[in-house]
Amino acid sequence: MTYKIFFGAIAAGTMAIAVPTYAQNAAEETAEDGDRPNAARTIVCRRYAAPTGTRIGTRRICKTQAEWTRLDMEARVAIERNQVNRCQTPGDGICNN
Repeated sequence: MTYKIFFGAIAAGTMAIAVPTYAQNAAEETAEDGDRPNAARTIVCRRYAAPTGTRIGTRRICKTQAEWTRLDMEARVAIERNQVNRCQTPGDGICNN
């Protein structure tokens, strides 16, 4: 039973991290942000795909470039942490840590 909860939490965390990976970054279409002195304070909007099975269109989320950079860094650290701390138990895949 606990392994179902464990894998459910891993799946939810992975989905929360994976969604920004597929987002379309509006800043990629414009000039490099490093060229401007206030690049960290510029507003960048990203569009996210609608959840599977809904008729709702894409979502648009706007944040400053500094906030997006921080969120991307946190997501990258979380992915690396999950990859390093994976269960290495052969067979049933249940971790006994």
